[in-house]
Amino acid sequence: MRFHSRRPSTSHFAKRAQTRILRLIGLLVLVMIAVKMAGRASFWGWMFPDPNNGVISQPVMPPETVDKNKYKVKLDAGPKLAQGEFIAAADPVAPDVEKAAEEASADSLEFDPELLATVEDNTMSIRPVEADAYYAVLAKARDLPAETLEKHADADISFAVLMNQSPQFRGKPITIRGEIRRLLPFTAGKNKHEIKDLWEAWLFTEDSGLDPYRIVCTEIPPGIPRAEGLKKAVPVRVTGFFFKIEGYEGRGGLHTAPLLLARTLRWLPPPPVRQNDNGLGPWIVGLVCLTAVGLAFTFWRISASDRSSQTRNFHRYNEPRPEALDALKLLETNDEADMFRSLKEDDGQSPPTKPADAGA
Repeated sequence: MRFHSRRPSTSHFAKRAQTRILRLIGLLVLVMIAVKMAGRASFWGWMFPDPNNGVISQPVMPPETVDKNKYKVKLDAGPKLAQGEFIAAADPVAPDVEKAAEEASADSLEFDPELLATVEDNTMSIRPVEADAYYAVLAKARDLPAETLEKHADADISFAVLMNQSPQFRGKPITIRGEIRRLLPFTAGKNKHEIKDLWEAWLFTEDSGLDPYRIVCTEIPPGIPRAEGLKKAVPVRVTGFFFKIEGYEGRGGLHTAPLLLARTLRWLPPPPVRQNDNGLGPWIVGLVCLTAVGLAFTFWRISASDRSSQTRNFHRYNEPRPEALDALKLLETNDEADMFRSLKEDDGQSPPTKPADAGA
């Protein structure tokens, strides 16, 4: 009787086992490469093409032409000129219209000092004495062209400078860029500028850290996410007039934040994914399919080989050996009927046994 398995252990140093291991490692490497390539958004551009190819189309400008009215030829009764000679008169110097328009637009950004004299920093919300200035600044931010406001805005003012030198920037246009984490509508108070609906945004910049800017604007871009607590920060750029350092109640007590009054928010969506034009998409998909087929075929071969080996070993180790069969032939065998008959005869020939107390 054997109490241990007679099945030989698999040797990983065998050539067949090493070939299997190397084949599986190679297939695993191909799968990892295919997964990494398929994880890129640009890889699927050939399957889901972008009609604009991720580029905003620009209007085609007509070719530049020469203005014939720019140069004028004037004949007078002066000296007689030879053929091909002429006297050209220069145009009179026109006033610098662009400079005058720029100065006028810069003047339109200014506020009456008496209007802003009632504004005081580090005060809660908008006080009644500040309401006229508040809505006047909002009206100007709403009515001015965005290009004019952005052109004259200062984009280099840090959060710390604005907090420490706020009177210097009151009523001045500034531009900030950051992420908003709150955007909610509210109704404006009574005013003479016909401002009814407003939007409040809390904006965080790189240098402000956990301290926000409070932005109040008259409109917002369509489609921008809005909620009291946005799950994902929305990148924006804002150009507006600095009004004051406003107090608000938050976690841990009272805090202060710069208040900007603007027309709208410039939503900065993530850049579109450009289409992958290298032509490798179909080849990589084919490689992935071949890898999958190769893996399936390899596992099938391994499973079939294991089943065949198990069947072969089962018959090999469970079939009796020839010498064992020969030994069984030499053994004497008896029929069951003969065995019971022999036992009966033995019982009939044995003498009866007297009880132990019979002779007493």
